[in-house]
Amino acid sequence: MQFLICSTTNGTFSMKMVSGLIATLCLAGAYAQQRALERAPSEHRPVQMVQRIPSLQSDIALPMKNSASEPVVQAVNFSRLFRSSFTNITYFFPSTSPMVYEPSIGILGVVEHVALDNRATGGDLGSQLYFRYSSNRGNSWLRQLIANNSSTFYGVPQLAVANPSGVTAPLDVKMCVTGYQYPKATNYFRRGTAIFVRTEGQVFEYNEIGPIENNPEGYYFGSAKLVGFTAGEERSGFAYCGILQVPNNQVQYGQYGSLVINARLGGTEDFLSSIPSPWSSSVFRPAPSVTSTYNSPMYVDADPSGNLYAVINGIFADDQNNRVVAVSKSTDMGGSWLEFERMPITVLQAYANNRGASGAVPFRVYDQHDMVVTGVNRFSYIQRIALFDAQQNLAGVDLVETEYNAGNWTIRLIAPINDIPVVYGYNDSASQARNFQQLICDEVLSPLGNEIEVARTADGGALVVKWIDAVPSKGSITINPPQTAIRYDQQTGQPIGEVQVDSLPVFNIFVATRSLSSSQWSEAKNLTEDRYFNKGTHIPRIVPSLNQIPLLTLRSLSASDWNQQSPVGQLLARSPQDFVNRIYDIPHDVSYALVSALLSVEPTTSESNIKLVVSPTPASDQVEALCTGMIEGGQLSILNTLGQVVLSHTIPPAGDVNSMVLDVHKFPAGSYIIQLSVRGSVRATAPLLIVR
Repeated sequence: MQFLICSTTNGTFSMKMVSGLIATLCLAGAYAQQRALERAPSEHRPVQMVQRIPSLQSDIALPMKNSASEPVVQAVNFSRLFRSSFTNITYFFPSTSPMVYEPSIGILGVVEHVALDNRATGGDLGSQLYFRYSSNRGNSWLRQLIANNSSTFYGVPQLAVANPSGVTAPLDVKMCVTGYQYPKATNYFRRGTAIFVRTEGQVFEYNEIGPIENNPEGYYFGSAKLVGFTAGEERSGFAYCGILQVPNNQVQYGQYGSLVINARLGGTEDFLSSIPSPWSSSVFRPAPSVTSTYNSPMYVDADPSGNLYAVINGIFADDQNNRVVAVSKSTDMGGSWLEFERMPITVLQAYANNRGASGAVPFRVYDQHDMVVTGVNRFSYIQRIALFDAQQNLAGVDLVETEYNAGNWTIRLIAPINDIPVVYGYNDSASQARNFQQLICDEVLSPLGNEIEVARTADGGALVVKWIDAVPSKGSITINPPQTAIRYDQQTGQPIGEVQVDSLPVFNIFVATRSLSSSQWSEAKNLTEDRYFNKGTHIPRIVPSLNQIPLLTLRSLSASDWNQQSPVGQLLARSPQDFVNRIYDIPHDVSYALVSALLSVEPTTSESNIKLVVSPTPASDQVEALCTGMIEGGQLSILNTLGQVVLSHTIPPAGDVNSMVLDVHKFPAGSYIIQLSVRGSVRATAPLLIVR
């Protein structure tokens, strides 16, 4: 499918024909029809909360210390920190904060989740949360245990720090860690959010599960992006404000709530939680059902004086045809909140006019967006905006900054968006129905969207925005053999049928910067410049500088990392690596890099057209491995069912086609994997069966 998308030259608006998923999501049609679509289920159904822990066991991957894989070499070199077994409810979740940077003492922190899964042997499911920290920009790491519960799973872990006393030791910094609670007592259905605080070197758990003030219906703490702020001894702390979890399906979903913790941590009086009256559900457009909402995620940050700003992209009850950015402010550490101040809809129309378009609406507001405060009564909200041409058809999608500065609103272009990533969720029941002989996945739009995040530099002088986007000039990635996925209707959520995935677009990580003394954003910089699919990417809200940006991402496991004693592990090990890279809800390695928004990036060699063909199979004496599409040399390995390398050969550079005969006559009968690696990255795998 083709659609019109904008490109820019010196801020002007032009058209070109491209293909992409955006076209299918924003159907061409009248402007009024698009506004209706913007409020349709595909745009405004609630972010689907994981209400119960999935049945998939965590033993499908080997422990990291037993892994034979090596870090993938890119234009950015990542180092693996730890392995996550439950990625979809730990590190692949929209609008979360798993990494922080504390600028006064230069400490980088990551919250590490460790699953304690004993269900396979009749035991319980629990978890541990660690504060993993580095004083040297990630060259080495230490860790401290924060939470340890053998019968409660803590999902979606987040981390925030504050330093009101100016301490210099990492373990003396005030800290807050949160995690969705899935206790055994509720049969692992979610029950609010666990909140841990560290003060004077000791960790305590806050025992309230929902707002105390103005909460007659018993809402629990729900989905929010945790933030820490430092503004002196009395006005430093932590804010956890967002959409609350309903206690049952009879209570209206979408209610906002506030929890602000004063970093003094002297007693319960330093924990202020409420449902502020200006945030009442009656303020916003009524939802069509009790289990849905039009309310967007909420983003909170603080200025240097400790004033808090809660920003949404909302549809209000008195103007149900328009969605606009709005801010509510608290000057008393969350004790009270002011009514929302809204951006005039004329600002959105003025941006459309400036871009040569006829109209504009916010685009997919439930995907991850972000906000950062840059001064007193000043913040920047980063979102995507859909544009319409003179014929009222979709013309493109822009990544923009919406800045608020003392009552003045401005929208600035950061970069056009080419596409939205499609990711795949492992479907255990469908794969099991085929006796684990075929990998079946669910095809979904990434709930993280383009993985938009914004940070300010430690000196307060500049902003940096990070996102992922398709790179049409790099072509597509061939999936060989094609993989089966179940596709769903974007309006109803119902399955349409199975599709064969034989190619995927290339996505890279991008950054752009803006000095707060300038009104212009830099040209977008492609950080990774390759064909590997990075997902679950994060930068902290404060970064050391534009030349030192901590970057967290999820790295897919290679064939040798999967436990081949598990049917699921075997299935993933023999699937094309480029497709496995797109599966978000299986174990991953949480990995780290320090990147620059200023230095140039050398593109990495294209290797995604590599193919590996093995024959004959079954085999008894010899097999031929034919490697095509190679531009440089590599490594060819045979792995047994334990993931151990039993044979390895170096492939010298020899043009586009390489052929190698492997002697397997001494190997025991059974199943093996032949794996082709280039520069440490697994590029292709093929199954091998040896018979005697």
